[in-house]
Amino acid sequence: MLDAWYTFPAQMGDHRAFITYNHGYAGVSKKDKREFLLKVRVKIKDPTPSGMPTNEEFPVLSALDEKLDESLAEKGSVYVGRITVDGYRHFYFYLDIVEQTVSDTLEKV
Repeated sequence: MLDAWYTFPAQMGDHRAFITYNHGYAGVSKKDKREFLLKVRVKIKDPTPSGMPTNEEFPVLSALDEKLDESLAEKGSVYVGRITVDGYRHFYFYLDIVEQTVSDTLEKV
């Protein structure tokens, strides 16, 4: 699968949002056997007034992003995107085995 990540600003209700997704997944999505969508929601500890992470917290969220991706990829998942909005970051993964995969991964993070 080609990694082709794009980020764009959006408006979600009354809130400014940033959506990042892997457009490369579109090339394999119809044939992909992974049928479960896992959404991990993380509260931003000290968001700006617009609900975004501060410069100090951004590296922590980026490290969590990488750790989730690595841990879930070991279980066969694919990381397809994230949304940052209203003081939260939402990570999205497709996977085929839910319970054990999530349990094992969260123990590592």
